[in-house]
Parts: sequence; structure tokens; C-alpha cells
Amino acid sequence: MPVDRATFDAVRQRVIQTAPSGLSKQQFDALLDQELAKVEQPPAAASRGMVPQSTVQGDPKASLAQNDPGARPATFANVMLASPTGQATHIAPAIGGAVGGVVGGPLGAAVGGATGDIVRQAGQSLRTDAPAMTSTERAESVVKEGVIQGALQGTGQALAWGGGKLAKWLMNRATTRVTAQLAREFPDLSDTLIDKALTVSKGGEAKARMLLKVAKGKATAALDVAEQAGATIPAQFTPEVAEVYKVALIEQAIKSGQLPPGVSVASARLPAALQQTIQAIETAAQNGTPVNLGPKAADMLKTALQKHARAVYLNRVAPNGPKAMSLGATEAADYATQLNAAIDAVATGYKAANAEAQPLIGAARGLKQAIRPSGNLYQAMVRPAVGAALGSEAGRREGGTTGQIVGGIAGAAMTSPAGMSREAILLAHPAMQALLKQMPRATATALTAFLQSQGSQPMPAHSAAEQR
Repeated sequence: MPVDRATFDAVRQRVIQTAPSGLSKQQFDALLDQELAKVEQPPAAASRGMVPQSTVQGDPKASLAQNDPGARPATFANVMLASPTGQATHIAPAIGGAVGGVVGGPLGAAVGGATGDIVRQAGQSLRTDAPAMTSTERAESVVKEGVIQGALQGTGQALAWGGGKLAKWLMNRATTRVTAQLAREFPDLSDTLIDKALTVSKGGEAKARMLLKVAKGKATAALDVAEQAGATIPAQFTPEVAEVYKVALIEQAIKSGQLPPGVSVASARLPAALQQTIQAIETAAQNGTPVNLGPKAADMLKTALQKHARAVYLNRVAPNGPKAMSLGATEAADYATQLNAAIDAVATGYKAANAEAQPLIGAARGLKQAIRPSGNLYQAMVRPAVGAALGSEAGRREGGTTGQIVGGIAGAAMTSPAGMSREAILLAHPAMQALLKQMPRATATALTAFLQSQGSQPMPAHSAAEQR
């Protein structure tokens, strides 16, 4: 009757140890077939992976006991190590390599793999039917597992690195409708969209604006605290800086509805308090004396200076290199930087909140451009159409008409801007990166387990010659 691989190996090893010397191959085969014929392993026990109990005809060790007085029956260790828990010792090198790789990369994986192999050897040594290993063989096995696990970790890290590069490429392709000027102004746009998990869709744009609102809210909260504490910032004014600030004050007054109606210019209808503020600024600009501004007023001046100096910021990322800029714009950009630091000194967290908001400004503007109805024809129509055709053909081969329809829909979705941005975010996700790093190791472990399981399939008892 059929026996499994483990039983066959045990019987064969016992025959080798107990058979008289000088047997021919035919005689050895006959003796082995005779001993295998004595083995009876109940199917229920075999399905549970249990070591068969010793009977007169059941256990190969028992059937050979008369020829080998030193033969030992199945032990508790053999039974436990044949269980799923005990079998975990066989993948100890892989487990050690995975843990070591997380801590120390390929070198850590090599150390972890070697350590895991020592654990595996210790587990195997508890089995009475395990083949004996010399100290040299043990050392070679430890070194081999260390090299293998280190190499698998290196391969996994290379795979994860490639996944990160592919994610950036996909997001770049998903945002090809973004203008060249915006792309120069925000060169890290794709990285921001990936890091914040912002898809190229209306939902992604809404999320970007929500995150931007949160970041700006942090800056506003810091200003409110500083304002309530009575903090001030001494601001120096030149005639040009004073003019920039006056324009900002008048624009705010108009937007907030502070001006009374009348057929005259806005500067003639300003409230008395605002007129006094503007007069003080003009006087300070003429005399070269500083004006103590509250944190919110200083923030308004900084924002106005940044708008005035926008040409300077764009010039820094000009495609053909920076050009000469006016002195006023250059000084405005530098003054805005100084004010940013001065405000942060009295409003803790202000600078960090603005740094958080800056890339989100680019994300919100970039997504608005990327999803606009008009734009790159190839991006909007041709690419999804090609994806739909490819997916449809693949689906037809696998699932007929239904597969063709499903494949076409999936292909179009995956090659659309929204689909590619989702793929990019998925590839760059920490969980996916960790999975990619462990994929070579998991594949190797699964393949090894598969081959071992194939080798342990039941086989006919009277086929010893073929098995060898």
C-alpha cells in the first residue's frame, strides 16, 4: 500500500544501516521492497502528519528492530517536530533574514539568516530520524544561509527601489496636463501627490485643498496666540516697501467691506484708523525709522512682498537659467524671508506650518490643471483608449465576452490619469515597499516548501528502484 516520502526515507536509511555488506543492487532493492511491504500507515494518521505508532508490521523501525537492536521508536520530539509548529524551524533562516533585513539591510539579513539556520539545525537535532551532520557541514550550512538571505534582501531592496522609481514615473505621466511654469515652480509636485496620497481626480483636488486649509489654520493659530500675547515685530520700510504694504491694506479693506460707498478712489474712502496707519508707514519710510507691527500685520506685509517678488521666485527655476532682476523685486524677496523668520520667533510653529502649506499650494493648483476638461489629447483620450483595447483583448482570451468587457474597463481605468496616480500611490506605500523587499524571500521560501511537499507525496510501496 502507499507510503509517504518520510516513511520511505526512514525505511531506506534503516536498510542501509542494517543490510549485510556485499549486496548487489538487485539484492538491495529486493530487501528494501520487502521492508516497505511490511509498512502499514493508517490514512487518518497520514493525513494528520502524525508519526505512525510502532506495531508488529506498522513501524519501519519496529520491523527492522530484530536486525538492529539499537533501533529507537518514534519519540515525542519527532511527533512535535512533524507538527505545523515544529515545521516552523525549517523556515527559521527566512524568518531570521527578514528580521535582520529590517534592522540592518543585506548585512543584517545575512546575520539573521545564519542565526536562523543555527535554530533550524537545533530543531532538527531533536529528531531521532534526522541525518547526522558533521561540524563542517553545519558551518557550511550556516554560511550558505547567510549568503542566501543577504542576497535575497539585496534583491528585495533593489525591487523596492525600482517600485519607487516606477511610482514617480507613473505620477509624472498622470500629471502631464500641468503647465510647464507650474512644474518649474513646484518641481516636487509628483512627490507631494504620492506622499499625501492625492489622486489626479476631483476627490484628490478636494483633499489637497482640505490639507492646505489645515496647514494654513496652524499658521493662523500661531499668529493668534502671538497677537494675544502682545508680541510685535519692528519692520523697516523703504518707499517701495511702504507702497507694497499700502496696496495690501487697501485690497484687504475692499475685500472685507470696510470702505463706505462713494464715487471716489478707495484711498480717499478709507476708515480713519487705516488712514492713520498708512500715514505712519509713509512717515517711517521717509525717516528710515521702524514701525512695530503685530504678528498678523507682519504676516500681511510678508505675503504682499512675496507676491511682489513672484518674478524672482520664478526666475530661480527659469528653464534657461536665472536672468537679471530689478533691485526692488530682489529686495522684496529677501525681506519676506527675513520677516518669515522674525514672525516665527514670536509665533511658534508659524514657519513650520507655512513650510507644510507651500507644497500643498502646488498640489492643489497642479491637480486643478491636471483634471481640467481641455488639455493633452493623448492624456485625455488616446492613452485610456489604448489601455481599454489591450485590456479588452486580454480579457477576451481569458474570459470570453464577459472577460473582454471587464478587461476593457480595467485597462481604461488603469491607464487614465486617476488610475495611474492610484498605482503610483500604491507602489510607494510603505506596506507595498515592505512587501516588495520581502518578495524574493517569500517566493524562494514558497518554492522550497512546494518542492518539499511534492517530494513527500504518497508513492507505491513496490517502486523502490524507480524512486532511487
